Amino acid sequence: MSQMIWKKRKPQYSASVMEEAVDMVKSKAMYLNRAAREFDIPKTTLFDKAITLK
Repeated sequence: MSQMIWKKRKPQYSASVMEEAVDMVKSKAMYLNRAAREFDIPKTTLFDKAITLK
């Protein structure tokens, strides 16, 4: 049986977009789920940046 090789994908968002989304979540101007959808960022990534890495 052959092994599958997974390639890491580059994020499709820029650092400035991530920073803006994190600021919106931290200031409570937008919920995390909505910010993830609006800025097209994975919810888990946004959660890690906004909540756990205060």
